[in-house]
Amino acid sequence: MQLTRTNNKMKKTHLLSLFLASVLLLGGCSQDNSSSDTLDPDAPTTIDPATQEYLTLSKETYRNKTTGGLLGQFAGFFSGYEFVKDGPLPYVGLPADWFEFINGPYAGNNKHFIITERYDRLREKDGVPSIWSDDDYHIDIFNQTIIDKYGYSADNIKDAWKYYKVHDWGGGYEASRIMNVNDYSSPFTGTLEAGNVYSWCTEAYIENETIGMDAAAMPDTANLLGERFGSVTGYFEPVMWAKLYATMYSYAYIYDDINVILEKSRVVVPTGSWPDRLINVAQEMYQKYPNDYVSAAKEIFNNYYRTTKGIDNIQTNPGINGAFAVYSMLYGQGDYMKAALASSMMGFDGDCTAATVCGLYGIMKGFHPTENEVDAQINQKLYQDGTSIYHNDTVTGFDPYIGANYPENQLVESILDLYQKNYEKILVNNGGRIEGDNYLVPVQTLRIGKSYLFDNYDLEAEELNGFSATNNTTIGVYEDGDNLYSHSGYRAMRVGLQEGQTGKARAYHTFDKLEVGRHYRLSTFIRSDGLFYELFAKDGENIQASTFKGAEKIQNAALIFKATSSKMDVGVAFNGEIDTDFLIIDDFMLEEIRNVSYGNIISNEPMKKYLSNVSVQATDPVLNRQMILRVKYRCLSDFDVSVLRNGAQTLNVPFYACSQDNNDGENIVEIPFEFKTKEDIVTLSFLGNSIYIQSIELLDSTTYLFR
Repeated sequence: MQLTRTNNKMKKTHLLSLFLASVLLLGGCSQDNSSSDTLDPDAPTTIDPATQEYLTLSKETYRNKTTGGLLGQFAGFFSGYEFVKDGPLPYVGLPADWFEFINGPYAGNNKHFIITERYDRLREKDGVPSIWSDDDYHIDIFNQTIIDKYGYSADNIKDAWKYYKVHDWGGGYEASRIMNVNDYSSPFTGTLEAGNVYSWCTEAYIENETIGMDAAAMPDTANLLGERFGSVTGYFEPVMWAKLYATMYSYAYIYDDINVILEKSRVVVPTGSWPDRLINVAQEMYQKYPNDYVSAAKEIFNNYYRTTKGIDNIQTNPGINGAFAVYSMLYGQGDYMKAALASSMMGFDGDCTAATVCGLYGIMKGFHPTENEVDAQINQKLYQDGTSIYHNDTVTGFDPYIGANYPENQLVESILDLYQKNYEKILVNNGGRIEGDNYLVPVQTLRIGKSYLFDNYDLEAEELNGFSATNNTTIGVYEDGDNLYSHSGYRAMRVGLQEGQTGKARAYHTFDKLEVGRHYRLSTFIRSDGLFYELFAKDGENIQASTFKGAEKIQNAALIFKATSSKMDVGVAFNGEIDTDFLIIDDFMLEEIRNVSYGNIISNEPMKKYLSNVSVQATDPVLNRQMILRVKYRCLSDFDVSVLRNGAQTLNVPFYACSQDNNDGENIVEIPFEFKTKEDIVTLSFLGNSIYIQSIELLDSTTYLFR
């Protein structure tokens, strides 16, 4: 089996035999994947057939690797141990002699660890394996129905979740509630602001990493889909892990070297972020303990555990589980069983970790049941030459299942058919082609923004470093081990006024390597107990700002601005009336963003007041692909705005108060929208309310490093 790389222009000039690169062998190709720094980040994602390079992926290879990936998800889940305790603390580094491949607690083997609140997920019916639904894979599988029957824009996903009545745990449980109550779509359903109190949890990545199999050998598309599907149920670091794993799954169709796959994929994780640091930690632990997963697990847990707002089970901590997953991938170094052992037995959320790791290894290695013992076991226990069943369990009370309009049983083979069908759809939608027994896959470079994180962006330092303040402003470290005011970790920054002072308080970080003309996005978490504040980017007297009405709990706030100088002060400001006015700020994260604009649909200067609704029509939208309507607005209170396509409801979007008197203040909301025809009329309906709107800009959909 092999992948080849060619250029369509050569084919047109009958130079098919001259490849732009040597034959790319699955075992060790050297595809040039230039850094995103060499690309124009604002270039449209269009395909020019005359110059586009393609990889050739055979249908047989795709099917073989996808089979290995899905069965690997099952195999890891049925091997791994989760939530094992050693007294009051997590038991990390479980004994190797507990490990039995595809015979762990969820396969019904409670010899070493009794799961009293769970059910056997691996059963048998008429001598055929029956794999029962679980949150490690039930959404991965359900995603295939979504893509097949609905598509993969945010409102498509939301409509499918509502119609099929998805049952899930954690972030998925809350996302389903928010969809049904508010009619929100991603990314709103995965946020603290919308009320998803489990948005910190693992669902964002454990339920969506196989979306990379829908974008095989298309890592940029996998990254985008990882964010879109991951942000249904979560935000922040779980979505970073979702994008990493989806991208790794995509690259595993090109490379079978785990080290290469990791290095090429990790650029989707913001440089300097906590997940990025934990990837480094996992690599260091592998160098230190290449054959001792027990010591590696203990050192990672003892030295690198960090809490997050709302977390109620430390063993579902995305950071530790992410470090365990990356270490396990490296521990295997191509040996499937070694990777399965480490990921199953390191501890914490081990069944999820093993599913992620074994799924990736399944793609890398392919599925060859007559050629090696690992695949022979998988075939015997989980596949049986394509006769095994996936069972959607709606009866036992084991909550992860699809609640309505969904088959009770599916052949695993039919699920694989859906993956392949959806891959072909996504391939063609992204400029690829199907020719005979082969797929021509457009060569993609990951188009991501730059991370501008500095050493104390997360405000975890014992001394306040990296921030400045104006003369009447006080800033200091806020100790908060219980995350009552802080967002992640154990510290944050308190911004207040000097004793006896009133007026504007201003705290900021100075960024000095911005690129003039590029767009940037600051994402941070703030609690201000109802106090109005603004995020700003300041270049001398030139200030760009967004305004927010603070809440009595920490919430995300974001500012998008255009760099007018290479050096700008970026921070937070508020008008204080009494000495006790203050706010808490945490996780201060800046990135350069892609900003592919198709121009303004509405442009008002000054802002224009609209009562009850506003309707717009784009001049030349891209059809059948999610785009973004960026609305710059002002309003006095929080309310939902209905978004209609030609009079029919598509979704609701939250608009948050950003003004005290409608004379000043502004904010933006980014609305995901898919145009079906060039004549589509978009209506924003807000009956009984009024909104001041300055502009509605149409942009290409993109990914953010910090969702």
